[in-house]
Amino acid sequence: DTTKANAFVGIAEQYLLFNVDSAFYFIQKYESIGRKLELSKNEKLNQKGIKLQAIALLTKANGFFYLSQNDSAAQYAKSALELYKKINDHQGIAACNNTLGNVEMNLTNLDEAEKYFKLNYTNRKVLGVSKIVGAACNNLGMIAGKKADYKSAANYYLESLRIKDSLGDDKGVAKTYNNLGLLHAEQGDAKTALKYYSKSLEIDLQLNDKKGEATALNNMAIIYFQYEKDYPKAIEVNEKALAIREEVGDKKGIGSSLNNLGTIYSILTDSMLKHNEKQKADEYLKKAEDYILRALAIRREIKDQNGVASALNNLGSILMYKNKNDEAIKICHEALEIGVKLQIPEREEASCKCLYEAYSRKNDFKNALYFLKRQISLTDSIRNETNKKELITKTLSYEFEKKSLADSLKNAEQIKLERLSFENQQTKQRYFTISAILVSMLMFVLLAVTFRNYRNKKKINETLSLQNKIITEQKEEVENKNVAINQQKEIIEEKNREIVDSIQYAKRIQDAILPDNKILNEHFSESFILFKPKDIVSGDFYWVEKKNDYLHVAVVDCTGHGVPGAFISLLGYNLLNRSINEFGCKTPAEVLHCMDQKLEELLVRSSITVRDGMDMAFCTFHAKENKLEMRFSGAHNPCWLIRSNSRQPIGKTVLEFGNHVLYELASNRQSIGGFTDKKPYEEENVWLEKGDMIYLFSDGYADQFGGDKGKKFKYGKLRELLLSITDLPLSEQHILLNKTIELWKGEQSQVDDICIIGIKV
Repeated sequence: DTTKANAFVGIAEQYLLFNVDSAFYFIQKYESIGRKLELSKNEKLNQKGIKLQAIALLTKANGFFYLSQNDSAAQYAKSALELYKKINDHQGIAACNNTLGNVEMNLTNLDEAEKYFKLNYTNRKVLGVSKIVGAACNNLGMIAGKKADYKSAANYYLESLRIKDSLGDDKGVAKTYNNLGLLHAEQGDAKTALKYYSKSLEIDLQLNDKKGEATALNNMAIIYFQYEKDYPKAIEVNEKALAIREEVGDKKGIGSSLNNLGTIYSILTDSMLKHNEKQKADEYLKKAEDYILRALAIRREIKDQNGVASALNNLGSILMYKNKNDEAIKICHEALEIGVKLQIPEREEASCKCLYEAYSRKNDFKNALYFLKRQISLTDSIRNETNKKELITKTLSYEFEKKSLADSLKNAEQIKLERLSFENQQTKQRYFTISAILVSMLMFVLLAVTFRNYRNKKKINETLSLQNKIITEQKEEVENKNVAINQQKEIIEEKNREIVDSIQYAKRIQDAILPDNKILNEHFSESFILFKPKDIVSGDFYWVEKKNDYLHVAVVDCTGHGVPGAFISLLGYNLLNRSINEFGCKTPAEVLHCMDQKLEELLVRSSITVRDGMDMAFCTFHAKENKLEMRFSGAHNPCWLIRSNSRQPIGKTVLEFGNHVLYELASNRQSIGGFTDKKPYEEENVWLEKGDMIYLFSDGYADQFGGDKGKKFKYGKLRELLLSITDLPLSEQHILLNKTIELWKGEQSQVDDICIIGIKV
């Protein structure tokens, strides 16, 4: 009976890899044998019977675990644990701890799972070098990875790999290779991750481990779409993994594959919208939503909380495509709560990113900034460069140790081969002599045939020789042309390098003349400068100059961008300095009038025609009797002042939000040096109060194309954005303004230089 039972155990464990129902059939067989033996009065048979029943219960638990029936799996594993404790079987107790840990990990109860695995790890001296200790190391590595403790994860995985290698536990090695792949993928090392997934897949195919095969394929598909952007291949591999998982009834795996397919189609939706292919985008969005909803339903059913959070984040992105931002926010908050509860930083990060985008779409920039800062903080902690370097070092160290051992075995094998070679030498000599006689006979026959063929070949060769001569001449002609083309290519490349080097040098000159932000910070409580050239050099520039008791600040937008705009900006910078220091201008209107005259004279004298000249917003600040006066004059570009609505109004309200009002100090609708009929530049005077916010800007931010429909950002949206963030520290305003325009721009090109100055009184 015990021999039969052992055979049934082996068969059942093999069936667990690909057919759980068949495994359950054989489990019942050896469970009944165990019950019979337990009734025996012979102590050894009695103990054997209890052990067989424990094995049966634990194998059932593993079967239910593979089916993602976690409650049943835990129930049978605990029953098995009681029986193993009864007979003081340490290996059996450890096996139960391992299964219970796996169940808790499936339910994303990471702390509970860690307790079970650590029981086995701390008891490794009693358990010895065994599969169960290797499994504990592997699982502790998975938990550390989920908690973003990559250093500990690497240590556990490599210890697991050493144990499993030494035991010849191929299935365990495959799992650890897969987990090392996940670890490298988290660090952004896609190439190494793919290498480990491929190693895992190779072993899984040899073992006919369907579940392992599907897992490896699933993870490879993630690399294809996240890093290599090969979406057709990712879909193909994912669908293959899904088919296998449906075949073996792996519900957790099915949820993962469905979620991945939904993610891919969501990315494709975004791509189609950016290319204005609305019909295709709608088709992909429908598929994405279908896959994600199916994944969410399965994950809720099996209580896979981590998976639920992932699916909710993806569903939030889909709802944003449908402009259902309030629903997206609700769903992503649910995902965030799960991520925080489970202490999984990657899930928190994904939820914060989704919430940032949803609040940005609603123009709720205060909440958007909060989740942006939280996302950045989580991203930095997850993708810590030190963790990445240590992971690579440890992995290479292990592979070196493994190679050294392989080399030693290879040397021993070489000595054995040399001895066998000597013994076979004499036998080979005899065969050689016989072969020589046979070859001589064959040579005579071949000579006769060869002579006849020679005459035929001679005629053919003469024809070929003539053809070769023609081909050679044509080849030489082509090569000469290629040489000429390559020479031209090298000349062009050299010229391009010279041009780029010249532009880079021009950038260094332009950077050198731009003032340091410290000058503003010396005179105001807070300030920021957002400066984003479209090309290497910029047609926009900012200027700050202190002269006596007056502080002058300007944002200037010269015609064009890139090199032409940069040349005009140097003229503008020079004229601004001369207007204040040489021509004695004191007020903004005087400066603009002087610059207009001088630039027009300069351009006419140089025979240069500039259609639009320069647009400018110019402020002068002057402290009088503990009060701060600001004078403003603008050429096309206004100045915006935001003040608390409880303070003294300064003119017509442009926009009001919450406790603040945005006022616009108007500019003249004429450029500097634009050769139009001129009118005197007007000037506005304002007495500033503590807490006032002043913004000077060029038109680049408002004119940037982007968003879902590829439209301009526009001044109205910029006003709303500034009003909503006016209470924030200016360093945070700078971050949010930059992040918002980058998100708006998406994959579109920047259309113009961008420059914004913010000053808080």
